[in-house]
Amino acid sequence: MEGKKIETVVQLLEDKARRFPHNKIEIYSVETITFEEWDKKSSQLANTLIKKFGVKKGDKVAIMFSNYDGAFYMISYFAISKCGALPVPVNVRLPIEGVKFIIENSESKGIIYGQEFSNVAEKIEKVEFALSRQEAESLMKSEDDSSPNIQISGDDYLDIIYTSGTTGFPKGVLSTHGSLFVRDDSAYESLYAGKTFVHAVPLFTFAGSHAMMLIPLRYALNAIILPKFDSEIFLQCMQREDVVMVYGVPFHLLKVMKEPGFGSAKLDHIKVLMFGTAPMPPWAVKELAEKLPSTWILNLYGATEAGMAGCFLPPGVASVKPDSVGIPLPPTEVKIIDDEGNELPPRQIGEIIMRIPGVKPREYFKDKDATLKTWIKDGWTRTGDIGYVDEEGYLYIVDRKKDIIIRGGFNISSAKVEGAISSHPDVIESAVVGVPHQLLGEDLFAFVVAKNKTKISEKDIIEYLKDKLADNEIPRYYEFVDELPKNATGKVLKTELRQKAKELYRIKREAEGKK
Repeated sequence: MEGKKIETVVQLLEDKARRFPHNKIEIYSVETITFEEWDKKSSQLANTLIKKFGVKKGDKVAIMFSNYDGAFYMISYFAISKCGALPVPVNVRLPIEGVKFIIENSESKGIIYGQEFSNVAEKIEKVEFALSRQEAESLMKSEDDSSPNIQISGDDYLDIIYTSGTTGFPKGVLSTHGSLFVRDDSAYESLYAGKTFVHAVPLFTFAGSHAMMLIPLRYALNAIILPKFDSEIFLQCMQREDVVMVYGVPFHLLKVMKEPGFGSAKLDHIKVLMFGTAPMPPWAVKELAEKLPSTWILNLYGATEAGMAGCFLPPGVASVKPDSVGIPLPPTEVKIIDDEGNELPPRQIGEIIMRIPGVKPREYFKDKDATLKTWIKDGWTRTGDIGYVDEEGYLYIVDRKKDIIIRGGFNISSAKVEGAISSHPDVIESAVVGVPHQLLGEDLFAFVVAKNKTKISEKDIIEYLKDKLADNEIPRYYEFVDELPKNATGKVLKTELRQKAKELYRIKREAEGKK
């Protein structure tokens, strides 16, 4: 499609399948699919959906696959798109009631699913069809592999992807095709075509579908997708000499950095190392920058609702400003506002809002009130984060608005405290939440995942933090756990931890004889 602007994901796949037919997506140790196979099989499935199940433009079709079925997830997503319909990815971690909510709320006509979810699919009642991968593949064999002639434009809706629901019930976010094509990727294609990209992000998430699945197509890369994250295997994949691009949520990279072989691993062939979706401790950013001095260390900060709007740290800046998420990635714009909506000057803390000028904002499906609260005038999007910009325009995140802990009248950033705790050599990760306190208003409670629980104590951590935090920022109470509860993109489920912390805090206080 040389000379013609790509404005839909269907055009993107068809273009790259024609020009790079043998590029491949490898689901690590499971299966491999080429761009050409991806294009042809998605057309076969699209024709099946149209002819046998009456799927038409504007319909919604749910898809439920883990990364073990990552190849067929990609085929299904594009097949539905080729029908002019909207894929509705389902979080595979949800209980049956959560799946039913998404199917019913999205008004999905049918569901395509992996065999491991057959027991869930059997309980879905309000759909016209439920199609397993095996059934779909059987029906596809007799269908034409040319793309159906459905007219799709950049203004058409692309999909409905549901938020993780960390602050309440999941909301369906509508995106358009055109909103994903605000930047010219041709320069990156010329640099990276034929090389390899590695990640372990679940494809059913926003990051998985809108970034991880499309990056290989955008830049003509091969890809290695881990069906399940394993830090040892991830590090092994990173060491392949053809790997030039890596993405990991902070938890993944922190685990990799704690691997015994990380220090001696040869990784200088990696040109771009990206992370996002959750805060990355500044010490870790600096360590990565020192390990990979010639690599782009990109802290990709953005918000689901803001679409392709985001920030990044240019090469060489990560080691100088490791606590910043970077400058706006053109054409992204960022502002800091106060509670009245007024823009604040550099170094003043307020809410972060973002936009890409001229791009149709996303919206919540069937929820006008929530849409109006999130997408404010002139295309600006509320992120729910608070932070500030410095004099050079670099953005700093203080915390999620709801995660600021007010202890004795002082605002304390849970992210800052977590970063300090996690920098301890015997700690893998941590989460800090506020618990009710009669005098202070809130107190701090820390959950800690340690390498070895027998080698570290509350006293060790408190002593370690004395040189890193103000005395009122140091938690007094800790609970050592095997792992932190997370959603599919690696964000810690703090709502769950707050409930758990309240009871544990009460028990610990009573044990000390305190009322």
